[in-house]
Amino acid sequence: MIMWFNYVMNNSAGILLFFLRLFETIDNNKDGQLERNELRFILAVSFVEGKDNQLAEMLSNQIMEEYDVNHDEKITLDEFLNGLRKWSRELNQEKLNRVSFIFKSFSVLFLLCLN
Repeated sequence: MIMWFNYVMNNSAGILLFFLRLFETIDNNKDGQLERNELRFILAVSFVEGKDNQLAEMLSNQIMEEYDVNHDEKITLDEFLNGLRKWSRELNQEKLNRVSFIFKSFSVLFLLCLN
């Protein structure tokens, strides 16, 4: 599993595949869009086995604010990928810490889903 993860992170096609699969994993109702409750759920599961709901709420609001460009309360695949691209271009230390924290949480959850 670790070798696969390292390959994904060092291969641009692999990174895209990883984020496509991540999007599909978060999209619990399979409607092709991420809703606030889906983000909140996945984040709550990722943090202290669902016990930190305030942090999950805060992060889901923050992700929705930054990724939902048309403000329809849903994040499309395009918005998701564009949001990731935007964050990667605009990284400063504060965002790096936040992105790293979110990415690590999503990565652990994604790897667990593969088993």
